[in-house]
Amino acid sequence: MIEHSEIRAILPQGHPMVLVDRVVSLEPGASIVGIKAISGSEPCYCEVTPGSEADRFAYPTSLLVESFGQTAAVLWLKSLKSFNRDPKHLLMFVAARNVKIEGCAFPGDVDRKSVV
Repeated sequence: MIEHSEIRAILPQGHPMVLVDRVVSLEPGASIVGIKAISGSEPCYCEVTPGSEADRFAYPTSLLVESFGQTAAVLWLKSLKSFNRDPKHLLMFVAARNVKIEGCAFPGDVDRKSVV
């Protein structure tokens, strides 16, 4: 298991853009399972007015995909024998294949993503 404090140390994104709360399973070079707890107090909800319809609180798909990419980045970084953060190198999530997002996520949900 990898806790949030270590994830924040691994990923270059700062708060509030770290979208992985915990890694519950990791097999370096092979697979990872990460989770993201969705909270109603996240920045993406700041423009949603009280009393809005429930569907207005659907977590943005773009952030679900970003969270997936960050989880994959943790797998990649933890799979390297050693890594030094060279300011000239930047890890980027540029493509996704065979991604399937089923339904919507809302505040109170826990999004679980598996990368194999």
